[in-house]
Amino acid sequence: MGRKKGVKNKPQMTGIGDVVKAFTQSLGIKQCEGCSRRQKFLNKAFPFNNIKGEMTQQQFEDWGAYRVADKNIILDSDMDFIEDTYNAINITSLEPCRSCGGEGWLQLIKGIEKVYAKY
Repeated sequence: MGRKKGVKNKPQMTGIGDVVKAFTQSLGIKQCEGCSRRQKFLNKAFPFNNIKGEMTQQQFEDWGAYRVADKNIILDSDMDFIEDTYNAINITSLEPCRSCGGEGWLQLIKGIEKVYAKY
C-alpha cells in the first residue's frame, strides 16, 4: 500500500532527544549546535528501541547508507556513528579506544552487520 497523496511521513523517533527536538521546534525554537548535542546525548541515553539485537527503521536505513559509502579510513565522525549504532542496538555503552587500531572497530562493525543481515 502506497503513501496517501498529500500525507507526509513523520520522522522516525529514535529516542527522547527526538521528542525534545520535535517539541521545541513546535514552539518555534530553532535547533542550535548545543541543542543538536543534547538531542544526540538524550537519544543515546534513552533510546526507544529497547529490544536487544534489533534495529529501528531509521538505524537500518542509516546503516545501509553508511555501509555502501566508500570508506578506506574511519574518521572520528564514523567512530561516533558506529559506536552510537552498536550501543543502541545492543543496549550497551561501550566506548572503544580511538587510537589502538581498527580491530575493535571491526568487531563493532561485524556486530552491527550481524543484526543488519537479519532484516
